[in-house]
Amino acid sequence: MDTVLESPAVTGHALVRTEFPRLRRSVAAALVDPTEFGARFHGELFRRAPHLRALFPRNLDIARLEFALLLRAIVEGLDYPNQAAAELRRLGARLRQLGIRESDYDDAGAALTLALAERLGPAFDTATRSAWLHLSMWLVSHLRRG
Repeated sequence: MDTVLESPAVTGHALVRTEFPRLRRSVAAALVDPTEFGARFHGELFRRAPHLRALFPRNLDIARLEFALLLRAIVEGLDYPNQAAAELRRLGARLRQLGIRESDYDDAGAALTLALAERLGPAFDTATRSAWLHLSMWLVSHLRRG
């Protein structure tokens, strides 16, 4: 079996090693301009969940770049899922302390999907969307365990 990243809280959904190249290609294409990608993500996130805006500094330039770099690091580190899972659980604990709610993860996932779709255009095909869905479920399952 090629499954390497089981989603602890989501039965029947796993990221498989064969999806890694697709994820790496798409994140590289989406993050050609990481600040612009972060702006798309945060814009949609705050549209869906306006209460989250208060958790960020007035100037979002650094937050936008940090988000894009974190996303790139996660995708590039998929070959080391235990390390990534531990980091995600630590991040999840920090986010909970800031007041992040369960539903906020759904809004963030939708914002990420929209930002990827807008940035990648036709390259965000069914297989790429599916790979990102699997990765998103894996990420959120570990963030929620933090």
